[in-house]
Amino acid sequence: MIISTVLLVDDSRFMRRWLTQILQERGFEIVAEASNGVEALARYNMTKPDLVIMDVAMNKMNGIQALERLMHTHPEAKVIMCSSLGDDFAVRRCLSLGAIKFIRKPYFNDLVQVLEEVALE
Repeated sequence: MIISTVLLVDDSRFMRRWLTQILQERGFEIVAEASNGVEALARYNMTKPDLVIMDVAMNKMNGIQALERLMHTHPEAKVIMCSSLGDDFAVRRCLSLGAIKFIRKPYFNDLVQVLEEVALE
């Protein structure tokens, strides 16, 4: 799988900017950003990115709810979930809904490695 376009979903503007910088330095194109699950679903439908990186804890619609809805309408979506609240239940729930990976924050050191692994699958 070749991953070149990414949708970033995180309620922290700082986190989205930081991830954009890291990903762009490695050749990824950030096609859209969202600050909650509602925006994420709309942006996914508009851009159809190769990969979604989505936080769990957000307002309006959290990442687990958004993941469930996204996978219902787009089962082909490739989603990496991330959260500092990565308890075992949340991890199992996200993976059972179709997320391809779950990264616990701070995931700064693991993100590039996970992206490379996902690209090889």
